[in-house]
Amino acid sequence: MAVSNGLTACGVRRVTFADSRLELARRTAIDKPDGAILQSDLEELVSLDARRRGITDLTGLEYCANLSRLVLSDNGIRDISPLVSLSKLNVVMLNGNPLSTESLTTHVPQLEEMGVLVSLSTQLQDPALRAGRLATQGRYVEALEEYIARPSRSTLTFPILYILRSFLYEMLEQPDNALDDLATAIALDSDSPAGYTARAAF
Repeated sequence: MAVSNGLTACGVRRVTFADSRLELARRTAIDKPDGAILQSDLEELVSLDARRRGITDLTGLEYCANLSRLVLSDNGIRDISPLVSLSKLNVVMLNGNPLSTESLTTHVPQLEEMGVLVSLSTQLQDPALRAGRLATQGRYVEALEEYIARPSRSTLTFPILYILRSFLYEMLEQPDNALDDLATAIALDSDSPAGYTARAAF
C-alpha cells in the first residue's frame, strides 16, 4: 500500500508514500525532515513545488486537502488521478511528464471542470500555456506582460493569465500586486469560479 490507513497510538492518521522523492518534497514543504508525517501536518500545505525530482507516483497527495498550487513539471508522472480529489486546487503545472491516455482524456478534463488551470507540455503551442512554461524558467512576468499587452488575444484567456501572474507576485511577496491581478481576473470574467477561488485561497 502506498498510503497507510493505520492510526498512531494517539488516534491520528499517519501518511506514508510509495515515492520517496515526493515524500522528500513534502517534508521540505512542511519543514519536517524527520519523524512520521501525519495527516494534520499536511493541512496547512497550500503550495508545493516538486519540479524535476524524478517523481513517478502521486499517491498520497489526496491528503493535502488545502493544496491550491502544485508544480510537478519535468517528472515521470503518468497517473494524475490523486489530484482529482483536491477540491481547492487552482493551478497544476504538469509540463514535461509522460501522462497516460487516461490522465489526458479523463483526469485533465475533470480538473478543468473544477476550475483548475492545467498546464501541459502537449499544449505548449497555446501562447497562454507557453507563458506557464516560461514561469517555471523564471521568465513568467516578462512572458505574461508581453502576452497580455497583445490586443488580438481573446479576453476569455486574459483572466487565466492574471491569475497565474498573481501566484508569481505572491511568491515574490508582493501581495498588493497579486490582489490587483485577481481583481482584474474577476472583472474580466465574473462568471468563472477560478478568480474567486484563487482570491479565497490567498
